[in-house]
Amino acid sequence: MNFIVRAFISSAFNSIKRHRGKGIPNLNYFLIMKLILVFTVALNLWASANVIAQKVNLSVKDESFKTVLLTLQKQTDYSFFIKAELLKQAKPVTVNITGTELIDALPIIFKNQPFSYEIEAKVINIISKPQKNFRLTI
Repeated sequence: MNFIVRAFISSAFNSIKRHRGKGIPNLNYFLIMKLILVFTVALNLWASANVIAQKVNLSVKDESFKTVLLTLQKQTDYSFFIKAELLKQAKPVTVNITGTELIDALPIIFKNQPFSYEIEAKVINIISKPQKNFRLTI
């Protein structure tokens, strides 16, 4: 992809050099600039999509939650924060995830856990689930 963009820009500047003495028609100049802008934006979006969509592979059976978090942390650029008392409440994890984006894998991993999570930038904070208050009136 990078090669294609460089080749396009190179040909555009070669075209400008050929017309230097004759004057560049405004239409061609603006068309070239628009195309360069479109390719630059497309390349940036493609690169950012690759950063966001981090795939994880995880196949564990009755593994400790701490080990699962450490494995996910090694596979991605995300960090996990969990309080010690929440970690003590964690249940063993059994999952088989292959080539799944981290955002889609987290609900599967947290399915039977007594806590939830919040994502802020590249940090996943593990928080206790909000208590549901039931009121019984007779």
